[in-house]
Amino acid sequence: MAAGVSDRIARMTTDARDLGQLLFVGFDGTGMTVELRSFLREIRPGGIILFKRNIVEPRQTLDLIAELHALCEPAPIIAVDEEGGQVSRLRPLAPTLPPAAKIAARGDLDAARRL
Repeated sequence: MAAGVSDRIARMTTDARDLGQLLFVGFDGTGMTVELRSFLREIRPGGIILFKRNIVEPRQTLDLIAELHALCEPAPIIAVDEEGGQVSRLRPLAPTLPPAAKIAARGDLDAARRL
């Protein structure tokens, strides 16, 4: 297990160790809605993945992530559908990353971590 994950699991209450913790979910829109808030409180997903449809600009994205963390207990892992190259969800936020296959082909694990 990755560093910190076992500590997170050890701190979870028995109630939090439900099926929702095994799910990564996505949603439509760029902000919180009543329906989304209700869904997340009920499901309590272990992770939330952001897609292009969720990302507009840095401040909006940061606020959205903060709200997702504040709403869900335990705080979910936030992931992004970022493949690099032509599929770049982070283009509004950061320089375009090279495709993951190109990074892997280099065989330089330290460089991949830094990137």
